[in-house]
Amino acid sequence: MPDKTALGISEELRQFIEALVNEVVLDGKPFENQKKYLCRFCEAESINYDTLEENLIILFDIIKEWKSFHTKAGSAMVKLLGEKCYLSQDCVNKLLTCDVITKRVIQQYSGPLFPAWHEKSRKYGYIDINGNMVIEPLFLSAGCFSEGLANTEDKNGKWGYIDMAGNYIIPPQFDGCSHFSDGLARVSSDSGSTFIDMNGEIALKHRSYCYDFCDGWARVSIGRGNHEKYGFIDKTGKYVIKPFECHILAWHFTEGLAWFAIKTENGSRYGFINKLGQVVIEPKYKNASDFAEGLSCVQSGWIDKTGKLIVKIDSAFYASGNFSEGLAMFRSLYWTGKEDRGFVDITGKIVLDLTRFDDIKTFSEGLAVVEKKKDEKRKYGFINRTGETLVEPMFDYAWDFSNGLAMIEIKNSFGYVNKKGEIVYMSNYSL
Repeated sequence: MPDKTALGISEELRQFIEALVNEVVLDGKPFENQKKYLCRFCEAESINYDTLEENLIILFDIIKEWKSFHTKAGSAMVKLLGEKCYLSQDCVNKLLTCDVITKRVIQQYSGPLFPAWHEKSRKYGYIDINGNMVIEPLFLSAGCFSEGLANTEDKNGKWGYIDMAGNYIIPPQFDGCSHFSDGLARVSSDSGSTFIDMNGEIALKHRSYCYDFCDGWARVSIGRGNHEKYGFIDKTGKYVIKPFECHILAWHFTEGLAWFAIKTENGSRYGFINKLGQVVIEPKYKNASDFAEGLSCVQSGWIDKTGKLIVKIDSAFYASGNFSEGLAMFRSLYWTGKEDRGFVDITGKIVLDLTRFDDIKTFSEGLAVVEKKKDEKRKYGFINRTGETLVEPMFDYAWDFSNGLAMIEIKNSFGYVNKKGEIVYMSNYSL
C-alpha cells in the first residue's frame, strides 16, 4: 500500500482527486468519466469510496447550480467539504477564489444536524441523522440550522450563530435573534432591533414591526388596533406594497399570492392579492390558507389562483389543510355529530379514511402524525401514505418529519425518531 500523507491518503490519490475536482469545477468535464478510476484508487487504499463520492457530488452540484455568493459561512462549509474530500489547503483556497462558491453551499450541505438536549451537561448540542452528538453540548439554547447557520445562546445569555462545524461565525452579542431566512436574520440588542446579513453586518434597521424575509420581501405592520395597516418591504427597506388597512395579512407570498382578511358584519372574510398589490381574489371566504401545490384551502374545498373551486368536498365535511404530497385533510362538520377524518386526492376522492384515530396532521416526507387517546391520555404515532401504521401511537407528542427525523416527547424528555420508527436519540430516557 502506498505511503499515506497527513490527509490519510497517498500523495498519488490526493493529486488524482484534486485533478478531478479541477476538471469538473473549472473545465466543466463530467464526473462520470473518472468514477471508475477513483473507485479503484479507494479500494487499493481502503478508503470509503461511497462517502467520498457523495461528498464530491454535493460539492459539484452546488457549483453547477448557483452563481457566486461569498460569505464567512459559505467559506467555512467549503473548507469542511474540502477536508472530507481530502483536498489540500491550496486546492480549497483555489476554489474559494474562483467565481463558483455560492450560497447553495450553505443550503445543500446542511448535514442535516438537529438540536438536542444533553441531560448530563444540561446543555444543547447537535446530533446527526443517526443520533450521534457531532457538536458538543455547549449551549443554553439552540435553534435549527437554516441556510448553514444556527442561532445559539452561550453561557452568558448572549446569542450568536454557529456553522456546521460548531464554530461561531457571528460571535454571541445579541439579546435575541431569529434564524436566517433569505440571507437575513432579525436580531435585538440594547440599541434596538435590526436585520443582519450572514457576515454579521447590519443590513436593515427596523422602521416598523417586520417579519422574516422570504423571496426578497418581508411583511411589515404599522399602527395598532382598528387602524393597523400591513404591507411588504424589500431588502433596502423600500415599500414594494404600501401598507393598507386590513384585519390581517399573510406573512409572505406563496406561489405569487398572499391572503388577506377584512372584517365584515358576518365575521372575517379572506381574499388574495398579487405582487402588484392588486386584489385578484375578492375577500369572500370564511377562511383561506397559503397556496400549496397550486391550491388554497377554503372551508368548502380547494380553490385555484383564479378563485375557482377545483376540489370540492362533501357537504358533511370541511377542508382542513393544504395539499401536501398530493393529499389534503378533511374532517366532519361539527353539526353532523360525527368524527370522520382522512385525506382526499386532487379529484376530491377519499383515499384514506382515518376515523380510527382521534386526530391527524398533514403528510411530510411521506409520513403523517396521528393521535389516539389511550386511558384518557393522548398518544402520537405515524402512518405512511397508504394509511398503514408505521409507529403505533406511543409518544406523548410528535412533530412532523424534517430532513429524515421527527422530534418526539416521552415522559418530559425529547428526542428523535427515524422513518423506520426507530428512536435514534433521547435526552433522558431509558430505551
